[in-house]
Amino acid sequence: MTEEYSPDDDILKIKMDDDIPVEEDPVVYKESKEKPDLVNELSNLGKQLGETISAAWNSEERQRFEREVKEGVQSFAQEVDKAFRDVRESPAAQRAKDEASGIKNRVNEADLGQKTQSSIAQGLRWMSIELGNLAEQFAHREKQPEGEMPGDIEDEE
Repeated sequence: MTEEYSPDDDILKIKMDDDIPVEEDPVVYKESKEKPDLVNELSNLGKQLGETISAAWNSEERQRFEREVKEGVQSFAQEVDKAFRDVRESPAAQRAKDEASGIKNRVNEADLGQKTQSSIAQGLRWMSIELGNLAEQFAHREKQPEGEMPGDIEDEE
């Protein structure tokens, strides 16, 4: 069996325990010796974040999205407005409006509305007077010296 020589044979001749020289990365070595500057790094991060946000805000994709949202909202508003118009103009809505108008006319004719308002006002006036009387009773009791009962007030004539 004859062996042919190949350039890979030189690689195979290196022994496993031989030290293989490795060049050190001068940048990594230098950075590990220097004190880290957190303020500078945070400042750089802030600038980069600002630039990224600005680029995203000014991007065509964001502007297209904004246009689509505006168009969608306008379309939604138009559809809702159309639905309300259709409901207002529908025969059922017209019947309800006519019935409400008829009821209003009957109430006005029967003067029921005026009588109701008068009765409510009268009831509110009565309640106000009674609350005033109750407040006077509490105020009168607080002014009496301790030990006296409400019926024990002596006349000072």
